[in-house]
Amino acid sequence: MKIFLSILYTAVGWFVLMWLSTNIIGMVVRGFFEQTPKAPDDDHPFIKNEYKKLGRSRVFVELISWALLLGFLLLVYWYLHIFVFLAAIMLMFSRIPDLIWEIKHGKKITRTDAPKGGIYTVGTLLDFASVPALWWGIFQLVG
Repeated sequence: MKIFLSILYTAVGWFVLMWLSTNIIGMVVRGFFEQTPKAPDDDHPFIKNEYKKLGRSRVFVELISWALLLGFLLLVYWYLHIFVFLAAIMLMFSRIPDLIWEIKHGKKITRTDAPKGGIYTVGTLLDFASVPALWWGIFQLVG
């Protein structure tokens, strides 16, 4: 029964963990690579002020996203198993190359224009390698 429950929790937990970890790492990575637009020199002072507000708000959102990332990882580590934590880290690292590609090209990855290369293969393997780590962590938790 313990094995069946751990497999069931892993199937559901993997999708939840993937959704949470990819969204949180997406906020952090986009903060690194997306640039704040510069205000034109000949614009009205109101528009220049709005550009300054945009820059400050981007810094605030970046700080919030870092806090969410650290809080999420600490909660997973403290309340779940270390292997669940490692699975979350693996899912985050597997998403980073795709995010950088999406930011660079300005569009979502589809099956027809998916990037090829070793780093993307490693990312896909990390996605699937996180499943046994997650299962073992959940197996240790299920009583």
